[in-house]
Amino acid sequence: MIKEGGPIYNKNTSENSKQINTNPIAGLTLEQQQIRQSIIEKIKNGESVNLEEAFEKILTEEERNFWNYYITKILYTQPVNNDDRKRFEYLTIRLGLREKENNTTSSVLQEVNKIIELQRTLSEFIPSRHFPSPSVFTGREIDDVAAVIAGIKPSAIVTAIDAYKDFYELLFNRALQEGYVIVEAVGFGGRKMYIIGKAETVEKILRLGEPYWRGDKTIDEHYHRELGRLLGYPEEAIEDFIKNFNEKNRE
Repeated sequence: MIKEGGPIYNKNTSENSKQINTNPIAGLTLEQQQIRQSIIEKIKNGESVNLEEAFEKILTEEERNFWNYYITKILYTQPVNNDDRKRFEYLTIRLGLREKENNTTSSVLQEVNKIIELQRTLSEFIPSRHFPSPSVFTGREIDDVAAVIAGIKPSAIVTAIDAYKDFYELLFNRALQEGYVIVEAVGFGGRKMYIIGKAETVEKILRLGEPYWRGDKTIDEHYHRELGRLLGYPEEAIEDFIKNFNEKNRE
């Protein structure tokens, strides 16, 4: 499991970790604003975008380190606190991956339809080192479930978060209608998780993960590498994580 502070980023020593500007585009240069606007327009039009360029040119080094710390936790279903979640959402807005929240409200069903449709527009989504999964756009695991339903991700593992209960119910019903299976499992620390995907893939995840989750096996490279592949993460992201995982274990 990942130790507190993540593999690269240590939130306890970061001066900016609790200081989030209320305006996500504050301080962007003209070039950065143009890159951000290009991403917004391409996403609206369902076109592929160069997210790695935006990652390098818009975010500071400290923000990139925080990003890596946060997505590593998401990838392997580690718990994240609310402050970190808010900061990650702020950075996704800064990159142009999502719009700033407004005061309008809509039904859960409308929201579910919207996030599934968003994943369909991202049908050309290509996982990369810093953007290995659709949930990285928003920090919400429900987007990975929607991505499975939309056919752009082979499987997903999400934690049972009460705040998403209504979303899960509708998303899981949709998934079952599309021929996917959902299995409830107990992960590290007794945390309840849901695994979604085609039956064969879900079975492989359970066969791989359960000995580790029960504590019969010690977490190792084999677990991370095989699970990452089953979840559709790119090899570069998987090997990056394993490198950081090994470095933390040597400390």
